[in-house]
This record gives sequence, C-alpha cells and structure tokens, in this order.
Amino acid sequence: VGGTPGGGTAAPNDIVLHYDGSSWTKVALPVEKGLALNKVWGPAPGELYAVGEKGTTWHLKDGSWTDESGVAATTLFTVHGCSATEVYAVGGFNVLRSSGDGTWTKLDVKLNNSANGVSCAPGVVGVVGSGGLKGRLEGERWTNDFTKMPFVDLHAVWAQSKDELWVVGGDFATGAGAGPRTGVVARFGVGKVKDTL
Repeated sequence: VGGTPGGGTAAPNDIVLHYDGSSWTKVALPVEKGLALNKVWGPAPGELYAVGEKGTTWHLKDGSWTDESGVAATTLFTVHGCSATEVYAVGGFNVLRSSGDGTWTKLDVKLNNSANGVSCAPGVVGVVGSGGLKGRLEGERWTNDFTKMPFVDLHAVWAQSKDELWVVGGDFATGAGAGPRTGVVARFGVGKVKDTL
C-alpha cells in the first residue's frame, strides 16, 4: 500500500498492490479518496486491513472492500492484530480496536506522545511512538513505559510474546549536516527495557 501524503487526488494515492506469485497488479478500491495508505495487515488469506491518512481504514473480506473509516480523523500509521477478531490500529493519540465486525472503538489509554507502531501477541499489545512513547495493553490494563529507556522516537514494535517485545527507532528526521543519525533497537523482557545496540 502507499501514496503521496498530502497529495490529494492530483497525486498517486489510494494505492493497493497485489502480488500473485509472478507479478504486481494495482487493486482498485471502491472509492478513490486521494489519500495515502501507510500499512497493511491480514489475519488470513483473502482478508486484510489497510490504514492511512485522515483515519482511512479499508477492510477486504470475502472479495469485497469495506470502508471502515470514521473513528479517528488523524492519520493511522499501523494496523496489526492477534486474530481476525482482535485487530488494532494506531495514529496520533489514538489506539483503535476492532473485533472484525466492521466496528472500531477508541481505547481509553493515556498516550504521552503520538503513536505510530502497534503489534499484537497473545495476551499483549505493544504500542510505540514519538519521544520514547512505549506501552503495553494486557487485557484492559494499560502499562505506560514512557519513563523507561530508550527515550528516542520509536517507529515500530514487534510483540514476540507477552513477556518479550522489541522496538526500533532513532532520529531519522534529523536534517542533513546535523551530524550522524542514531538508531536504537531495544528489548522489553523480564520486567525491564534495555538498549541493545
């Protein structure tokens, strides 16, 4: 999935590509909104979600696309789930959840900064974002690890299990000539977060 952020209908947007084992084909969505799509995730063959600008949320199931946008007006950066009935999307100060029935709800979790990464494993959902935002949702309990290292912008999280999460990030937005950019790989496990450069 992809597009040209902020480009509108005059730029390439609403892009979904499908690889069938030999070639890539552009897939037409029911409505072209002129919005970039950021991430895609699927719980099973033939079913997937795509999220993007202005809260855009598309759901492909049984060969048909459904527009499930509307819960968040901000850009959604990532979508991921534990199963077809437990799917999460994040962007801005929003953590959204769907049970796969077309309805999304905004979870009541306090985020210190904007979120851009989410990953799910049985029993835990990891959320990361700007300025060292990192937290874990276990059932309905939200644990905020914002005050623990690392403190850089975090871009993605992988929930390997309830007791082990990996995050990556760094200062990729640093302008040219400002010195070397730094990156971080960190692991949460056994009750602690530590840098593992």
